[in-house]
Amino acid sequence: MQRGTEVTLSFPPFSGMVKRLVLINAAIYLLTLLLKVSSSPLLDRLMLIFGLVPSQVLSGRIWQLVTYSFLHADLLHLLYNMLVLWMFGAQLESAWGRRRFLQLYFVSLTGAAVITVLMALAGVPVRMHTPTIGASGAAYGILAAFAAVYGERRIIVFPLPLPLKAKHWVVFLVFVSLIGVVEGGGGVAHVAHLAGLLFGYLYVVFVVRRGAGASFSEGFFGLRNAYYRWKRRRTAKKFEVYMQQFEKQPEEEPDSASLPPGKKNGEHRGPWIN
Repeated sequence: MQRGTEVTLSFPPFSGMVKRLVLINAAIYLLTLLLKVSSSPLLDRLMLIFGLVPSQVLSGRIWQLVTYSFLHADLLHLLYNMLVLWMFGAQLESAWGRRRFLQLYFVSLTGAAVITVLMALAGVPVRMHTPTIGASGAAYGILAAFAAVYGERRIIVFPLPLPLKAKHWVVFLVFVSLIGVVEGGGGVAHVAHLAGLLFGYLYVVFVVRRGAGASFSEGFFGLRNAYYRWKRRRTAKKFEVYMQQFEKQPEEEPDSASLPPGKKNGEHRGPWIN
């Protein structure tokens, strides 16, 4: 990657949420690999339960909008997504913090899942009963966010021998994914790739640059405070009406015959007790 005008081959720190996500994905892949080697029928069942199957999502299995991203088809599939997560996600987490990075990660993968389901409903090019797996939606969202923030930074993409600007690399990925969608995909979820790129970019535009999260919080608390002010004014108005009605009622003078011996009118009230 490039820092200023100098190209460096140093790796970003492997820590924080990036490290945890990589380890979780690796552990789940190891589990699925063991099931595959043992020819266990449980593997196919897990793919149908936790993979993204549009027909099942529409039937109520909405957890698939997230869980599909933790399943991978093979080692190269896992390595590519985890390498992108590490190389680019670590820099975003370092710059933004853990919470905002996690928001980007899950917005990208769930956005990719929702678009995949919608495309399945439309009938092209995704099928309703075909499972989609992999963290590519999140990985491509991270790539798009990195390019939107550090678009001029040069990166070395294997097997290309020359450094390439991050924004140019993302444009190339969009081009490849569009071709894949037109040609039918060949078993690759190009729709999820494009959707991940889109949601990663939109997250930067509407949340990072415009502070949509802060604006939403301010708007929410502003509405809440306005509601409480309205309740206080309503209560004060009710109390004012009550006092006006109370003051209009004539005070009844007690009968002199009912007063205790030695008491006159105006002397019937007892002492104040504090």
